[in-house]
Amino acid sequence: MKRVSFDFDSTLSINTIESFATDLVKRNFEVWIVTTRHTKYDNSELFETAVRCGIDLKNIYFTNGVDKWEFLLDKGFIFHIDDDWFELKEIQKRIKGTVAISSFGNPKWKHKCIKALGMKVTDFEGNKG
Repeated sequence: MKRVSFDFDSTLSINTIESFATDLVKRNFEVWIVTTRHTKYDNSELFETAVRCGIDLKNIYFTNGVDKWEFLLDKGFIFHIDDDWFELKEIQKRIKGTVAISSFGNPKWKHKCIKALGMKVTDFEGNKG
């Protein structure tokens, strides 16, 4: 199973990234949401987004403030996309084989995700972003 991970705030909460995640679910990728959010707070918009995308609710992981790399380590994620440079730096440094991709101010985020999947951008034409 090809497994990928998305941060939620300022990443999967962006329409074009949500659309890409939905496309990956339809293509039978195992899509996860990995967030530093805490479970004790209202996360209804996160769950609503997951349902819209078709992401299995068991594929949502709340780190409760712990660095994401600790969860992602040794789980075979192809990429993790996030807006937090610290999280991305730690993932890139600590996890071999997982590509850390920035969603913040990065117009090429989608191309980098597709490249990490070993696919071509033309495979995703019609899904702008």
